[in-house]
Amino acid sequence: MNKKFFSLLFIILLTSCNKKESPNSIDNEIINRVEIFEKPAKVYVVTEQIIDNSSDENLEQIIYEDIFRFLSANSDTEFANIEKLSAGQQMYWSTWIVEREVNNGGFNQFYFNNSIELGEIAYKGFKTLNAHKFADLMFDANKVFKENKKELEAFYNGTAESFSKSYEKNPLGKFDDMFYNLNDTLHLRQLRVKYIREHKNEFINR
Repeated sequence: MNKKFFSLLFIILLTSCNKKESPNSIDNEIINRVEIFEKPAKVYVVTEQIIDNSSDENLEQIIYEDIFRFLSANSDTEFANIEKLSAGQQMYWSTWIVEREVNNGGFNQFYFNNSIELGEIAYKGFKTLNAHKFADLMFDANKVFKENKKELEAFYNGTAESFSKSYEKNPLGKFDDMFYNLNDTLHLRQLRVKYIREHKNEFINR
């Protein structure tokens, strides 16, 4: 799981750079994420009937908590556990994380909180969704991060001040508005839910 998450909550609260959402919505999102990560995930037996009968919003939550429970219950590395998921589950998890992180603090925050491996899984995930413009954007962001990895990670020392400074002249910043504009016209939630309903066997409990 994301070992940096809890230590970064206050950094995210203090950082106002590159935010798509209003401060209040960002605070509420962080509170919601804390509640999800602190409490044990609900145990859903994901069935075809549950997928068919759940609203779009509830379906995303059910799939999220099912994957979260699986990743939390296994002692291997996060990347090794993600590789055990189906292609659809990998798509869901990686694109959901990218969307949440970028909406809160841009691509800089995504790579601060997550590995480049998850970014590469997200690239494949966007392709799985046939969201090719998102896939192209993720490919470019991954490439720029890898090219500037050493310089960017020098700021990733766990302090709010250093993380805030990492936004200055950050080469990843140019991708943020591109992502927001894409998601305004091609909603990722709708694409994910459509995929889940059309590929149920990839999400039914192992």
